[in-house]
Amino acid sequence: MENTDMDKTDSSVEDFLSQLSQEGRFFESSSFTIDSLKAREKLSQFQMADSGLWLVKLVQAAVAAGAPSVRVQFEKRRVKVAFENRCGWQAEELLKEVLSGHLSQSGALFHVVTGLRASAASVNEKVAWSCGGAYVCLDNEGSSSKPDHAGSEFLVEATRPSRQRSLKRTLSSSVYHLAKQTLEEFDAVRSRCWASPIPVYLDGREMDRGYFQVKAGKIEDNPWYVLMRHEKSRNYGVIGGLGMMGIPSQADSLHLPYPLQEILENKDGLPYTLDKPFYKESGCFLRWHRPENQKTGMVVAIYSDYQAESSVDYVLDGALVKRFSLPELNSEPTRILGFSTGREHDVGVRVVVPVAPEQLDLSQFNLREPRVRHALEDSLPYLQEMVATLKQQRKNFWYLPISQAYGKVLGLGFGTQAAIITAISKGMALIPITLVGGITVTVNTSIYRSQAFSGLETLIQRVRDYLKRSVDEIEDSEKDVS
Repeated sequence: MENTDMDKTDSSVEDFLSQLSQEGRFFESSSFTIDSLKAREKLSQFQMADSGLWLVKLVQAAVAAGAPSVRVQFEKRRVKVAFENRCGWQAEELLKEVLSGHLSQSGALFHVVTGLRASAASVNEKVAWSCGGAYVCLDNEGSSSKPDHAGSEFLVEATRPSRQRSLKRTLSSSVYHLAKQTLEEFDAVRSRCWASPIPVYLDGREMDRGYFQVKAGKIEDNPWYVLMRHEKSRNYGVIGGLGMMGIPSQADSLHLPYPLQEILENKDGLPYTLDKPFYKESGCFLRWHRPENQKTGMVVAIYSDYQAESSVDYVLDGALVKRFSLPELNSEPTRILGFSTGREHDVGVRVVVPVAPEQLDLSQFNLREPRVRHALEDSLPYLQEMVATLKQQRKNFWYLPISQAYGKVLGLGFGTQAAIITAISKGMALIPITLVGGITVTVNTSIYRSQAFSGLETLIQRVRDYLKRSVDEIEDSEKDVS
């Protein structure tokens, strides 16, 4: 029944867009005299639920087009996007597509047209793009085009409307992007595009990417949790990836780019690389290599974080399109006097699955037929292997509760001080410093190991229990139907 209803919805939208295209008349004078304002008002009826998702579609377009990177610049109520125009798009042809009733089957074109349509849905805002020697603009006066320099990049500039937000959302958000009125776009890219195989630069800084990313897909909107995450990061909580493994794909099945960033070969000939030391957030303790000449069908990642949550994540062209949270896999919360103080074990598992455009519904950010249990079931043998290997490598787990960049600065400063002390005292003054430092590192490492690895003991069992309950529920539903 659900598929029938969805087919009717798709058909009605295609009919609407077809009717819309008949209203447009493109003249060689380089202006649209269609009632393009009326067209945009109609398009706004099918705008994406999240006002920042149009930007995610442009990142997907860059990935699908094979661009080497994508750059996003946030200004006051304005967002600029740029990436290499490897598809040879022409600005006026894109304008026809945006205002036509066509639903393109081409991956990159499909994404870029959808993104431009969504960003142009409001008649009160300006959206413009440049490529192929022409510049096109949609604003409150209609649509127009003019010649432009024939560069190699596809450029988009969109002004954003003024937005109102709740006090809770305001208190938990970036002041910088709140002031610029671009918070929705910033959060959309940050929470969706961690799976991008190409670098994504936000205001000139490369965004963190990786299947093991702790904050992948999660935007915290509760001020208390934002504060607690900050406090936990300063204490004894391990924050980062524990393990990441690609699962081989079947013949002719969908696959994921893996790894997203280069993994150095292990000198010992092991099938994984070991991060030692392991830095906060940016590190991943064990990263399995992709077998030679074999594609990756799914990715399994285990990570540790305050309030870590397990999920099955579906990805298309470098962006998260749908997350199915699995709270059943989370450990029980610890309580003091009835108040929750966090979970007993802050370890989560993330299964990343590729999808095809035809598996999505009209919103393009939801699945028609999710197979969450099957994805988790297929990943279980590899998850067991990861946990077993993590336990074997426990002695090599050295966690530094600082970022890698800060660690380099700290190491440089300590090295300079040590050289001075050694020269003055002929090395004698370093003996007590070394002893105290060694004891401190050993004690802290013991605490970190216990915190990270204790959650692994029960993770597999929770996955098995979840799969068993799922099978029992299916059998019970089949009995009810019969």
